[in-house]
Amino acid sequence: MRFILKLKDPHTAVDTPAMLGHLAKVSRSEIVYVRAMSGDAHVLILRTEAGVRADAALQRIKADPLVEYAEPDAVKRALPAR
Repeated sequence: MRFILKLKDPHTAVDTPAMLGHLAKVSRSEIVYVRAMSGDAHVLILRTEAGVRADAALQRIKADPLVEYAEPDAVKRALPAR
């Protein structure tokens, strides 16, 4: 599952082994860094083991005090006008 992450402290690097290890420990899953985005957000991949729900792992990341937000990376489209 790809997700977008923003930390509360914009000076904390996300793409370091220490932070990726922290997120992996919190989520109990493998975390892979993909790229930086605008606004101090980052795209990452959450790889869960069999039997582990990705949404539950993402909820654990959201609950981390270092995290401002963590949301699934999804394309949002406007609904057609009526």
